[in-house]
Amino acid sequence: MQANTSLVDGRAKFGAVSWKVKKSAYHKSTSLAFALALNMLRTPFSRVPHRYTAKPLKRRIADVAAQYLMANLSPSEVQCILGPSLLTYQRWAKRSKLDLIVEDLESSPDGGETRNGQLFWIGPKRTKKVILYLPPGAYYAPLIEPTLDFLRFMQLELNKQGIDVGIVTVLSYSLVPEAVFPTQLRQAIRALKRLFDMGCEPSDIQVLGESAGGNLVFQVLSHILHPLPSGGIPTLALPKGQGLNGACALSPWVSLSNPKQWGDSFVSKSQLDIMPPEIEDLGRAYLEHIPASSIAYAEPILAPNNWYSGLSKIVDRLFISAGEEERFRDQVVVFSEKIIKPHYQETILEVQAGGIHCDSLPDFAIWKNPPKNTLTEAVLKWIAEGFK
Repeated sequence: MQANTSLVDGRAKFGAVSWKVKKSAYHKSTSLAFALALNMLRTPFSRVPHRYTAKPLKRRIADVAAQYLMANLSPSEVQCILGPSLLTYQRWAKRSKLDLIVEDLESSPDGGETRNGQLFWIGPKRTKKVILYLPPGAYYAPLIEPTLDFLRFMQLELNKQGIDVGIVTVLSYSLVPEAVFPTQLRQAIRALKRLFDMGCEPSDIQVLGESAGGNLVFQVLSHILHPLPSGGIPTLALPKGQGLNGACALSPWVSLSNPKQWGDSFVSKSQLDIMPPEIEDLGRAYLEHIPASSIAYAEPILAPNNWYSGLSKIVDRLFISAGEEERFRDQVVVFSEKIIKPHYQETILEVQAGGIHCDSLPDFAIWKNPPKNTLTEAVLKWIAEGFK
């Protein structure tokens, strides 16, 4: 991931690159085979933990591919290659033989259709047992089909258990450089309000986010506890005595400005993790225009000690995960143990043996029905327990 200092320049456009840069991006993509071969040659001479090498070869190859592309493509190049999230959802729904159900959220004060956000539904709309999913991508990468495959897989697995989730909603939030903080928070709050207006009770809603989506989970919880006075974000008052059914943050991006300060994993776990070191530059760029008074929303690990006091009143269950072999491991563990658990002792912290960043997703870049993944199983179990 090549850093881009203009990442949050509101004048820039989604995927805006010159023809020359576009050609270079596709050349980088085609150089992938060489990178894979080089990595395979190095592996026998590297100290790779057995808990990681126990994964199927196809999966390890997919991890190398993701690592190479994320390290070598700029945010604009990624947007150019992947295209808008809506087109990805349309293509996926057609392949999956599911109806297209897209809802535009209400317009926002800063204007422009690209800043309104959308809800994508997987399966028919429902008001019972609803998952609001907040996707990963460092606030710049659009939705990808493996993410939708992962959600559909979980939906079908839950149905097999007699838990008719029926729908999963995906919030397609606006991306940088066109949309900066607090745009994504505003859209997530409006998505929840839309579900409430449909007749969903808080006890029927689980919020699930990965990476930047995990960051957004805590932005949402922060706003419910401490309504942000700026940015045109509506307050979200939950009915007295009712909390959200659950909040789940997988590999949440909780330290944006200085990820190295929480332990050595950001440096020591570089060999296997798909997350490149440039994520630190992107995090600082995202924070650049955020006033100090709002940092606790965007960078959860820097929240004051009592910031999450009252958390147990607004969410009934909390699940946080990190991969043993991912860069974010230490920041996630510190955040969970020192910031969250003092106010919510029942928080489940899952550190996946041999896991990397958002470890479930690479499986679905390879298989429709992937082999056993301990993180996927843990998340399914947690969701099921909340909806039984």
